[in-house]
Amino acid sequence: MSEIARPAISEEARAGVKARRYAAYVFWVMFLINLFNYLDRYVLPAVLSNVQAEFKLTDAQGGALGTAFLLVYALAALPLSVWADRGVRKNVIGLCVGIWSLATFLSGLATGFWTLFVARALVGIGEAGYYPAGTSLLSDYFSRERRAQIMSRWGAGALVGLAIGFSLGGIVAGALNWRAAFFLTAVPGLLFAFLAFRLREPTRGIADGWQARVEATSGAGGRPLATSLPFVRQLGMLLGTPTIMITILVQIFGFWVLGAAAYWLPIYLQRAYALTEGEAGIVSGIVLVLAGVAGILLGGLLADILTRRVVGGRVLASGIGFLLSSPCFALAVTSSSFVSFLPFFVLSGLLLNVYSGPITAVAQDVVVPELRALVVSVSLLIAHLLGDVTSPLIVGAISDALGGHAAGLRGALLATCPAMLLIAGVIGIVGTRFVYRDLMRVEERRLARVL
Repeated sequence: MSEIARPAISEEARAGVKARRYAAYVFWVMFLINLFNYLDRYVLPAVLSNVQAEFKLTDAQGGALGTAFLLVYALAALPLSVWADRGVRKNVIGLCVGIWSLATFLSGLATGFWTLFVARALVGIGEAGYYPAGTSLLSDYFSRERRAQIMSRWGAGALVGLAIGFSLGGIVAGALNWRAAFFLTAVPGLLFAFLAFRLREPTRGIADGWQARVEATSGAGGRPLATSLPFVRQLGMLLGTPTIMITILVQIFGFWVLGAAAYWLPIYLQRAYALTEGEAGIVSGIVLVLAGVAGILLGGLLADILTRRVVGGRVLASGIGFLLSSPCFALAVTSSSFVSFLPFFVLSGLLLNVYSGPITAVAQDVVVPELRALVVSVSLLIAHLLGDVTSPLIVGAISDALGGHAAGLRGALLATCPAMLLIAGVIGIVGTRFVYRDLMRVEERRLARVL
C-alpha cells in the first residue's frame, strides 16, 4: 500500500514557523527579565521594617529609599532610551540588567542610610534602560494587532516578580537577615544579562510593515527618518501628539498610587493587622500578583473588545480601571479587620493594573518606530518625576506627621490615593477622543515612507 503523499511545506512557511518560535523565545526571555526587574525592586519594602530597626530610620527616611531608586530611574531613562533608539537594543538591555543586579548585591553590603540610598539609586540606573529598549524590541517582534495582549502578558512578569520579591524578602529576612535577601535576588540577573546580549536585533518597524533603517540618514525619496532629526524635534513630535500626553497624565496619577501602595503595603499589614514580616511579605505578594496579573490580562482583553467599538478603546479601558479602583482602595484602607480589608484590596489591585498593557500598546501605536524607545522613556521620566518618585516619601512624611504607627500610615494613604485614582480615571475617559487622529497621522507617515 503506497504512502499518502504529504503536501510539501514551502521555505516561506518554514521561515514563518521559525520566526514565530523565536519571537516566543524572545518574549519569555524578556518576561523573566521583567520578573527579576521587579523582584530586585521590591525586596526593599519587604525587609524595610528590619532595615528601619537596624539603622533607626523614620518613615520619611524609609520612604526616601524608595524615592532614591525612582528618581534615578526616571532621570536615567531618557538618555538610555536615546541610545536604544539609535543603537542596538539588546546590548542596552544586557548592560542594564547586569548593572541593576550588581547594585542589588551592593544593597546587601550597606552600612547605613546613605550607603543604602546610593545602592538603591544605582539599581535605578540599571532598570531605567531596560524597559524602554525592551518595549521597542518586543514591538518589532509582534504586530499591532497582538501588541496590547503581548504587552499585558509581559507586564504580568513584573507582578510575579513583585510578589516573589515581597514573599522571598520577608521569608529570608525572617529566617536569616535582610542582607541575605538582597544577595539571593541579585545573582540570577547576571544569567539574564548574558541571554539578553545573545538575542537577535530585529529590523525596526518590521512587524508593522515599515521600511525603517536606523543606519540611514534619510528615508525613501529623501524623507528624513526620525532618528536623523535633532533631539528637540523628536521631543516635539512626541509631546505634540495628544494621545501621548494623555497616556503620560494618566500614568502620573496612577504611578503615584502604585508607588505608594506597593512600597508601604507590607509595613501597613504589619502595623494595622499585626502580621509578622514573613506573613506580610507572603500576603502582599500573593494579593498583588493574583490581583495584578488578573488586572493586566483583563486590561488587554478589555482593550481589544473596546477597540472593536471605539478607536480609543485602549485609553478608555485604562480610564475605566482607574476610576473604579478609587472607591475600592478607600474601602480597603478604612477596613477595621484584615478579613474585610482583603477583598477590597484585591479588587482595587486588579483594577489598578488594567491600564498596563493598553497604555503601553497605544503609545507604541501612535509614534514612528524609530521613536518607540524614546516615547517610553519620556513617558517614564515625566510620569515618575511627577508621580511615584515622591509618593513613598510623601506618604511616609504624612504618616510621621499623623503620629506614625497604623493610624498615621492609614491616614496618609487615605488622604492621597483615592483622589489620585479618580483623576487618572477621568483623564483616561476624556482622552479617548484623540486616538483616532493620531493613528491616522502615523499611518500617513508609514505610507509616505513605504512609497
